[in-house]
Amino acid sequence: MNGFNAFRDHYGFVAANQVLSFFSQTLSECLAQYGTPEDFAAMHSETHYSIFTFTTQLAALIAALQDTLRTSLLAFHTFTDRERGYLILQDGQSEQYAPLLSAEISVVEYRQPTASDAPRAASA
Repeated sequence: MNGFNAFRDHYGFVAANQVLSFFSQTLSECLAQYGTPEDFAAMHSETHYSIFTFTTQLAALIAALQDTLRTSLLAFHTFTDRERGYLILQDGQSEQYAPLLSAEISVVEYRQPTASDAPRAASA
């Protein structure tokens, strides 16, 4: 999740906790709809999560996550911040700009090794 620390600094702990709850609930709901009973989601930190899935509907799972998170994360910001497109953080007498909440999804695929994957001795 991108922009979470700035969001917490700007809106406070309670709002940040609501974002974390929403994010976790979204992962669970999408896994329930497109995953298998053996799937699970793990939280590494407030901003990093992993999903372990055996689904055959990976594209649908990713699309559901992207669609839900793209639209719903913005709803946690005020109208003014959404219209502006960024947060303004006050740091003493200076202002800093920070991005709004967003999410990145990366896919790492594991496949069972085959005989052709075995290391081979190089010939000279």
